[in-house]
Amino acid sequence: MNPLPALESEVSSAGMELSPTICAASTCLAICIELSSNDDAISSTLYSLLGVLSHSGTTVGPGAMSVRSMPLNQHVSGSGDNYARSLLGGSASKRTDEQRQLVATTAVEVVSRLALDTGREDIIHLAISMLLQRLRGVDPVTESAIVTNLIPLTLAGSNADLVEVYRALSQISRSSHPEDPRTSSNAVLAAQTTLAKGLGSRLDGAEGYLTELLTLFADKGTQTQLVAMQADVRERDRSKLANLREDSEKRVRDMTAGLAALLIPISELLSHDDYNPQENASPECVALFRNLWLLCVVFGLSGKSGRQQLSEHEASALAIIAKKTPPLVPENANDFVGSELEYNTVLRKDFASSIHNRMRQTVTDLLPSQKFVSDIRNMTTPQLTLVVAIHDLEQTRTLNSHPSVMLWYFANDSINKSVPVVGCLSGVANKLSVVFLKELSRQAVDHRMPEAVSEEVRKILVACTHRMRKVREVALSYASQIIETFSALMCDRKVVFTLLEILTLMRRSCEMQYTDEVS
Repeated sequence: MNPLPALESEVSSAGMELSPTICAASTCLAICIELSSNDDAISSTLYSLLGVLSHSGTTVGPGAMSVRSMPLNQHVSGSGDNYARSLLGGSASKRTDEQRQLVATTAVEVVSRLALDTGREDIIHLAISMLLQRLRGVDPVTESAIVTNLIPLTLAGSNADLVEVYRALSQISRSSHPEDPRTSSNAVLAAQTTLAKGLGSRLDGAEGYLTELLTLFADKGTQTQLVAMQADVRERDRSKLANLREDSEKRVRDMTAGLAALLIPISELLSHDDYNPQENASPECVALFRNLWLLCVVFGLSGKSGRQQLSEHEASALAIIAKKTPPLVPENANDFVGSELEYNTVLRKDFASSIHNRMRQTVTDLLPSQKFVSDIRNMTTPQLTLVVAIHDLEQTRTLNSHPSVMLWYFANDSINKSVPVVGCLSGVANKLSVVFLKELSRQAVDHRMPEAVSEEVRKILVACTHRMRKVREVALSYASQIIETFSALMCDRKVVFTLLEILTLMRRSCEMQYTDEVS
């Protein structure tokens, strides 16, 4: 197999769109294979094409390392391997690196396109398995080509193949190092984003992929904390200690940028209108979202610092994530503050100690009133971080006309029993109500009040009847401020009908208090 000059300008980019030449060639090859009488022609052709990766000098080690739990080594040797040798002949050693990469990239793209043209699930599964097996141990350009061409195969494959592919992508992302010169990390991120977009047509696999991405975000956040604490070692030489800290800070900045970039595929997955993980979210899902926002706080990716640090695309991605994030504290979580929050492993103990003063100052800046000084002083680092995370999340949500979610943090009994936490959250709720009113005032001047406002007011009115006293208090405060400021909402159909339903229930409950329940 030799490089063709006609393909050189089209294959080098290894983008998601295949060149017309390769598409036409693979389609013709698929037709020829279908017309042949050999049932094994397709599989043997795939083996032969990918045998190029083992013999064209594209590997970076003595053997390709698989990311799958069960490598398909038995398929690498055999007739297909011998056929690849016959194709290569003795010319492989004479090629330049650019020609070797061109041959390998072309082979990968033809394999992907050929499997898609056949439309057979078993062939697509075989192609995915073979590409995954050769994913590691090749040069960066070839690895990028494999990652890129895995995505259309995955979207056409089964759910089992989908799980294998996104786990493999996560494994590459975990093993990447900020000082590694390999360029495939960008291709992996692009592949994860494209996969998230493509899952809009098959949302049955979205939940597992979301769990994988959120888990990857937490793992990379833990790695970043570990790197941040490497400078805190006992080094007597001050110059060496300064150099060590400077190197550690640079690596932390690079890894934090990687965390910010990972927000994009997560937001792409959550941007599908029919996918709403915030509704009836499981405790595990809530914990993963909570870890994401805690890490965003400690690394300055949310709130005021996030607006300065994130790019425009990353900031938009975080806003989409905020819209689809469930409340960070489940209503039925027992001993949340004293147990689940304090012993959360997403915040390393040594790292939490190093940022305690910074978190305390952040909360102080958010709640400058003197009545919160005692509460802030008595809070631990996880508690301070949670308060900031709730503030940043709900502020983003409030600015997008969804303020009612803030009320549900007061439905948790553990939150209400923790005096410092509930005190600071009450201050956050009061602050966000002012933010909501200012945003509504600005929009009312432009005569473009969102349709979601009436629905949010309806939810706040319903929360005024909640079984938890603290929820009722905060909801009544919200409702009174909104209605007094925007009395025109009393003419809204949803708001009026909600008030009438509440009054009807109140009248019936007053009447039935004199009714004997036992007949």
